[in-house]
Order: sequence, then C-alpha cells, then structure tokens
Amino acid sequence: MSYVIDTHTHWTPSTLIDVLERRVEYPRIARENGTPHFEFGPGRPFKLPDDMWNPDAKIAKMDAAGIDLSVISVVGGVAVVDLVDNPSDAIAVARAANDELADLCRSHPTRFAGLAALPLLAGTDNAIAELERAATVGLKGAMVYSNVHGRHLDDPEFLPVFDAAAKLGMVIQIHPTHPLAAAWLPNDALITAVGYLFDTTTAALRLIFSGVYDRNPGFKLMLCHAGSLLPFVTARIDYQAVLFPNDVKQLSAPPSEYIKKLYTDIVCRHPGVARLALDTHGPERTMFGTDDPYWPIDGAFETLEALSLPPAVREQVESGTARNVFGLGVA
Repeated sequence: MSYVIDTHTHWTPSTLIDVLERRVEYPRIARENGTPHFEFGPGRPFKLPDDMWNPDAKIAKMDAAGIDLSVISVVGGVAVVDLVDNPSDAIAVARAANDELADLCRSHPTRFAGLAALPLLAGTDNAIAELERAATVGLKGAMVYSNVHGRHLDDPEFLPVFDAAAKLGMVIQIHPTHPLAAAWLPNDALITAVGYLFDTTTAALRLIFSGVYDRNPGFKLMLCHAGSLLPFVTARIDYQAVLFPNDVKQLSAPPSEYIKKLYTDIVCRHPGVARLALDTHGPERTMFGTDDPYWPIDGAFETLEALSLPPAVREQVESGTARNVFGLGVA
C-alpha cells in the first residue's frame, strides 16, 4: 500500500481560537449551541470541525481516508495573526500558535509536520526572528497569504523574509485569503472561485518578478491549488515578457523558467487541470493535497486516481516530492 502525504490541510491552534472568539468584527469565531463556527462575513458561517483542533479526531480522519502524514498549516482563509493590531501582541500570538503546532508535531512525529504562522505586520525583523525560531522547534516552513491586509508580498518590507526562508531551507506556502479584487466581484462564489486564484497567481508572479529566485536559486515556494492560474498562462507570460522587456530586465531567464521552480499540489477537483499542473511543474514539484476541511478529502483521491499515473510518478506525487521539499524523514 502506498504512503500518502497531504501537503495542504489546515489546523487551528487554541491560541488562535481564543483570538477569533474575542473578535467582534469579521472574521471571528462565534458559538452556536456550544459549537464554534468561523464567520468570515455576514451569512458566511463555517462549522469548526473537531479535526481542526483535536489531534485524535484529525488522526482518525486521516486513517479513514488513507493519509499517513499531514503537513498542517494554521487556519486557512484568513491570516489571523495579522488581525492582531498591536505588534507585540501579534508576535506573542504567532509564537504561541507555532509552539502549539511544534508540540503537536513532536507528539505525533510520524503523523504531522507543521508550517508556521508569521507576524508579517509586526516588522521584518520580528517576522524573520519568528521564522528562525520556528526552524529551531522543528517546523518545516511557513504559510503566508496572497496579500497581507491589502499589501503585496513583494512589498520591500516583506522581501527579506523570503530571502531568510531560502537561507534556512524553509518552505513558503502561498494560500488564498480575501482577495484584493474582491470589491469587483459581486458574491462569495466568484470571490472564492476566481478571486482567490487571481490573488495567489499575481502574488507568486510578483515574487518571481522581484528577483527572489535570482537572489536565492534554491528558494522553496509552494503555490497552492494546482499552480493556481499559472499553468494556463505560462506561455502567455513569456510572450508578454518579450513584448515588454523592461518589465523583466531584472530576470536572468524567461518567466516560465521560474514558474517551473514552484511547488504545487493537485487540489483542483479536475483531472485535466491536475494534468496541466504536472506538465508545467513536473512530478518532482507536484504533491498530493486535499485542502481539508474546506474541500472533501475523497475528491483529492478521485483526482489522483483519474490521472492514471505510472506507479513511480504516482509515488512521487503521493509522497516522494513532499519528502524532499519538506525534509520529511518518514518511514
């Protein structure tokens, strides 16, 4: 039986549950008949399932699905640490959340690996210090959102954080959050279906165009959701780069050469899209993922099965690539 690593699944440390329960504004956590619910906006409740905070429930769900190890990231859909207005409080919240995550991984070393939360709005030095500390407690990288409260990831203040991650060998995973284009989208269906992907695509491209790979050739950047929109537009981006050479003069190669360096997952619910992501990034940079609990786990396995991959390639996607990129010494 194959070994399966889920590289895209979410967790909510108790520290962040406390922060969200104290909030009056959205996003927040409210309780209905004692059951906690995420509220991302008016009329947008999402039940906080037990497996998002209870290790036994999470492991039971993994066992039932056939997942051996989960690379868990904090929350999902909202950068909770960045909702803390006071920088010193944000640092304390990130530290507590990351310590809780590290304790979970140490308690279940064959079942969990973790990605840190970073207090990006608390200043570059503080974000880098927390990333360095996360490495010392055994976390494998950090998850960042596609924008930081409306600020782009290639903001000069944030770029040193990515340079530091490269030097540490830590993975940076880009996940959607409330997109910058939300004001032009009329409802949640379009925001989550299209706005999320546009936001993550432009975030990754802006980092590429900032020269992050030229400064750090070994940088490990993971873009969630089957390469987002990049597999569809890679050739177009190269063509436009030829038409506008001044916009890419800082790059030493065509944009597609950097896009190929991105790691991604197969979270898309469409075998054709997953196949395109594999063709764009290669199996050595494509990994199994579920986006649990926001998407059903069985959909990820159905997508993988429909690809009909050769055994060696399937093993690479199911676990081999994740072992390499996250440095997982699992049996």
